[in-house]
Formats: sequence, C-alpha cells, structure tokens
Amino acid sequence: MVEPYGYILKPFDKNELHSTIAIALYKSKKEKELLYQKWWLSTILDNIDDAVLAMGLDGNITFMNPAAEALTGWKEIDARNQPAEVVLRLEKSEIDNSLDPAFRNYFEEEIDQEKTFRLLRTIDNEKIFIEYTHMPILDEKQQTIGYIDTFRDATKRKKMKTIWKKQKK
Repeated sequence: MVEPYGYILKPFDKNELHSTIAIALYKSKKEKELLYQKWWLSTILDNIDDAVLAMGLDGNITFMNPAAEALTGWKEIDARNQPAEVVLRLEKSEIDNSLDPAFRNYFEEEIDQEKTFRLLRTIDNEKIFIEYTHMPILDEKQQTIGYIDTFRDATKRKKMKTIWKKQKK
C-alpha cells in the first residue's frame, strides 16, 4: 500500500544510505505536489459554470465536469469511454451558417477553434441551445493528444438576440 520510494541492499555504506534517503524524500515531495495540483485543478473544473468534456484521440470521453453532466444528462461514470458523439449529440442551430463537418468528423478534419452555436440533444432528448468550442489538447511538442469541448447553455442569449432583432425591425 505504501509503495516504497527506494531500497538499500545489505551491506550498505553511509553514502548510499544518504543518497537513497535523499531520493526518497524528493520523490515523496514531488508526489505530494502532483496530488495537490490534481486536487486544485479538479476543484476548479468541478466548480466552473462552463461544461467541460475531454476525450482521447479515439474520440472517447475521458472526463466530464459536473456542468457537462448537468447539460447532457449523462453521469461521468456512464459517459467515460463512450464515443463523444453518443454523449454530446449536437445539431446545427438555425443561426449557425457555417459549413462545419458533422461532429464525428471533427477528429479527422482541421479543428475550428471559434465558438459556434449548436443544439445539444440531452440524454432525455431535450434540446438545449449551446455556445460550443472544440479544441485540441497539445503536448509539449505541439502534437494533438486529445480534444476538449467546452459549452454553455446559450438559451437566454438566443432569446435576447431574437428580441433585439425584433426591436431593430
């Protein structure tokens, strides 16, 4: 359970003991730092209002925050390892005039990094108007290692735009 940070073979000398202890202390410190960063990022993602959904290169979901669960109706535990297009069922909205490919083809096409508006069909077939972004996750060599989608309910924004257009006429 404890997972040792090192070991010493007998017989050992004092220098070997000191270096093994120094390495063990360093590994322990770095592990604590990683756990703290993971906790910090998890807290942030769990408490932002925007829905966040991450997926691997295969397009299968690896992470969903509570906002994404609320909008899609899926629980992360059920969505994990599912193809993104099964969970995030998107349709073009009437105000989206772009010629983006169907969602499942996003993994093969160049990524459009601008926000678009879509209709999200929830697990219960409810339609929600969303503002949506699909972005690559890049490693240190700028190679795509996955994708992240962020989205938010834009129903109020759509209503305001419709009211504004009517008043403008």
